Amino acid sequence: MQFYESRPHVHLRQAVRCYWTMTSVDAPPSRILPDGCIELVFKKQGLTRRHYQGASKIQTDCFLAGQLKENMILEMEGCVKIVAVRFQPYGLSTFTRIPLGEFTGMDVDFGYVWPSSHLRDELFVSENWADQVGLLDRFFLQAMGDAETDQIRFITRQLQDAQNSVSDVARLANLSMRQLQRLFLCRVGLSPIEFKRICRFQRVVKDLSSKGHKMVDLAYTHHYSDQAHMNREFREFAGIAPQKFQAEAECLGKKLIENTNFPSE
Repeated sequence: MQFYESRPHVHLRQAVRCYWTMTSVDAPPSRILPDGCIELVFKKQGLTRRHYQGASKIQTDCFLAGQLKENMILEMEGCVKIVAVRFQPYGLSTFTRIPLGEFTGMDVDFGYVWPSSHLRDELFVSENWADQVGLLDRFFLQAMGDAETDQIRFITRQLQDAQNSVSDVARLANLSMRQLQRLFLCRVGLSPIEFKRICRFQRVVKDLSSKGHKMVDLAYTHHYSDQAHMNREFREFAGIAPQKFQAEAECLGKKLIENTNFPSE
């Protein structure tokens, strides 16, 4: 598998986390975890099938992958080539006024959000990664709306802080709990408590990717009531126990690092 990642234009970085591209041949099924982000996927070649919440679906060639609330299994057949955009948790709402709660758990056709865009056709013709990055930059710089983002960025950062409760964040944002719930679901696609739980889960995932952590210590560090609580929540999001995930991640990580080109500082 070949994987490349690039940063977007500096004026887009508050909304777009990165662009990435992947070429994979006869890859085994992949476990996709909830991470609080939405992605835009252009599948230039190959067939992919997703398995999510008990349903299987062949994916189209250009779609927005909405927020996940549990793990998804992705099957790839033959040679698969993908170009994708990973948004910040609230980033897509910079480019559309469609409530993002409508996308949760779904693949949404690119044309539903941008019906008159030629970006898909331009990307499918281009074979050069630098040119593809340029096409994406130009499209999103032109698509940026005038939606106010300071408030939702502030709320997102406060929810990512493990020390803050959801009620703390509502108070800091000068919102009622109901107002916070409605705003966050619209601009991010998850409820505040769902997002906060996913953030905690992702911190555990990060720690499991490095050696030397005892499960009981991880539960304490990440403010679970006990190890059993952490294990239950981890299974809810990942579909497997943290011990099994750690073994899978160690094996996959070695292969991925060998084939990944990250942007330089």
